[in-house]
Amino acid sequence: MSNVVSPIHVGTVNGMRVRFYQSPDGKPDQPWHSVDDLQSVFGLNRATRRLMMGEFRNGKFKHDFRTIATADGLVTIAPHHVAQGSIGAMEHTGGIPKGIFESYVTASSEAMGKLIDGLGFGSPAWVAFMREALSRNNESHPMLAVLDEANFIQREGETFLRITVPADDEPPAGPEGAA
Repeated sequence: MSNVVSPIHVGTVNGMRVRFYQSPDGKPDQPWHSVDDLQSVFGLNRATRRLMMGEFRNGKFKHDFRTIATADGLVTIAPHHVAQGSIGAMEHTGGIPKGIFESYVTASSEAMGKLIDGLGFGSPAWVAFMREALSRNNESHPMLAVLDEANFIQREGETFLRITVPADDEPPAGPEGAA
């Protein structure tokens, strides 16, 4: 590990710092997060964080974790879906207050903005990046359907996304809706 990696964004989740990184493989993906930073947001002490990390490294998602070299030392990072699952589980069990997920989504969205900066909203490059990033860990991500139905329009030098939602009595397009 000779390359020192810098975060693409340092966000605030529940008043605490969470570092976000580009996917370690360099391919389009949603932002990865510092696992230790996010666990600190949960208010977990160091011993509990180490115990959880051991469970992560030996559990179902063990292949989703990477250790990178940063200016602050070695940092374990994980993809967005791991954060979603961790936060969801902690909120469900009452281990953290409600609202942390929304705070995380805001910080993660800011990081995503830095990953797509310069691609041009609605451009073929933007759509390709988003499609690959959203489908990496969830082939049925709901935003993929939005991209499929997206109609990007230009007006006064700006790009807008137009989505047409069918009326309730209108059959869906495609083979399912064919008479």
